Amino acid sequence: MKILRLILWSVSVLVLSSRASADDNLTGQWAGLAPDGVVFAPTSGLCSADVALDLTQAGASLGGVFSVIAQNRTGGCVVQNSLSGVEQITGQVVPSRVTGTVGSGTVSFNVVIASFRNGVPVFFSAIVASGTFSATRLTATGTLIPRRAWADVNGNHVPDCNLLNPAPNGECGAWTSLTTQSMTLTAERFCTISATSDTTTSWNKFNVPAGTTPVVWVHAQFKPTEVPTATTSRVRFTGVSFVLNGHSYPMPDGLVTFDPAASSVSGTIYDASNHRWVTTINPDFISDENFFVGAAIPVDATITGGGQATIRFTTQTNTGLSFSWKWSAAAYTYWPSDWNAALIQPYHGNGPTGSQHADTPNNTQIQQSLIQGPRGGGGSNFTGGWSGTYHGAACQ
Repeated sequence: MKILRLILWSVSVLVLSSRASADDNLTGQWAGLAPDGVVFAPTSGLCSADVALDLTQAGASLGGVFSVIAQNRTGGCVVQNSLSGVEQITGQVVPSRVTGTVGSGTVSFNVVIASFRNGVPVFFSAIVASGTFSATRLTATGTLIPRRAWADVNGNHVPDCNLLNPAPNGECGAWTSLTTQSMTLTAERFCTISATSDTTTSWNKFNVPAGTTPVVWVHAQFKPTEVPTATTSRVRFTGVSFVLNGHSYPMPDGLVTFDPAASSVSGTIYDASNHRWVTTINPDFISDENFFVGAAIPVDATITGGGQATIRFTTQTNTGLSFSWKWSAAAYTYWPSDWNAALIQPYHGNGPTGSQHADTPNNTQIQQSLIQGPRGGGGSNFTGGWSGTYHGAACQ
């Protein structure tokens, strides 16, 4: 699966109208992950997207933020419109504002996905949709409306106009096209698992062989419990970083799917376009070690100098699982530019190069380039020595 992140100069407004039992509260974290998320008709040419909503309900008022997690480029789709806002001067993706109201069994809200120039909104497009939600799932159908200019005269960062009117009105310019596209948005409720960051672990000094430019393969594995075996469940590892002596090195995110229909042999791919690892595990065949994230980090003077290190991340899931986890690192003088070519083994057991720990690169050229590193002495220790065992508590 190829992934492409959407970053265009636009503002999107997502207007949803849904129905649920009156005692449901929308406060919480929601994520739509493929095959859910925002999905357009195959004939539209528009790419689907994984999305997240962090909502807060106070009485009849609804607020929060909306963001694109990943752009899923499949079936020859092309990027024709943006679901992510951006600050044009810096190129930084901007969190999107959610506002709305909740009535007796109904909810209506706007997601203003604004693109700014020096903090001033300049463009937006809109998704207008309606649907249903339960305590755990939100489903909506609607229409993508073309991009239009926006003069935020009163500075409230809310487009004061009739979104469905294609002509200039209020603060909004005319639609740039009269072509609209159908879409669906489906998301599930997620919660955050607490206490998932490691305390520091020793990081040994090591030497770089002359004429080489090594990397350290920094990686982590986990062992979950209470994973449902009859339904699909997801775990997101976000904001991942490796921290050595206070210096932070960014790492990819991790997305783990427990799918009862999946192969008994776990698989993982690196989604370079969205900077994340995507791992699939059959819940009836969970290993005692399961890869969820890793990065090949170029060696610098800080990395060779030794000290204390840790990995930090946030964990979200749509189920009540708990887990234990460990991390380690090994140094290599060769690493392919396509990380998928490293052939990372996502489980503990027999693989292409014999019985190996999870997180092992099974590419034999990589294995042959192993050197003494910060957590191991080389040889055949392809992962390095594991840290202590740490725990993530269940969330409800």
